[in-house]
Amino acid sequence: MPPPSQLGEAVTASSLQGRASGFNDSVLTGASRERYVSLAIWCYQCTAATPGCNEPFNWRGVGYLGKPCLDWEDVCVKLIERKGAQEVITRDCLSNLKPYRMDIPADTYEGCRPAAKDVNLANYVNNTIKEHDVKRDWYDETIWCFCFLDHRCNGASVVTNSFVVVALSCIVVFTKLL
Repeated sequence: MPPPSQLGEAVTASSLQGRASGFNDSVLTGASRERYVSLAIWCYQCTAATPGCNEPFNWRGVGYLGKPCLDWEDVCVKLIERKGAQEVITRDCLSNLKPYRMDIPADTYEGCRPAAKDVNLANYVNNTIKEHDVKRDWYDETIWCFCFLDHRCNGASVVTNSFVVVALSCIVVFTKLL
């Protein structure tokens, strides 16, 4: 193959990485697109304004079964934001939320975690319109739930009493053995 300079294309680290791995994210055609779709996780993508997106989740109300995430190493996210009795739920891929959310927890493995606090966020902003929420402090509680082991796993409810369920099942098993 002739050097890239003779082909008239610029050499970048990402283009070299794509050539080395045999998979380029920017150009997906034919079989490589099918391979990408089969590797990507499928997540529900909806907000609290979508019928069926709140609890209890109703995938029929959402109207579609989601779509594959953009990044093949992506995870599904269920974002729960609470202010008093109001609860806003957003379900999406993590790669779709990364560009504009600064409160993503560092640990994005399976499970639910509180949002990260950024003390330097909007430090030098003099904004008198509180509805803009540049400091992201309007909600009392923000919880990020991550999952990647099943397609469309962000449709599940948050399991809060898992310890109780495990303890009760252990007791039942031990009583059956005795």
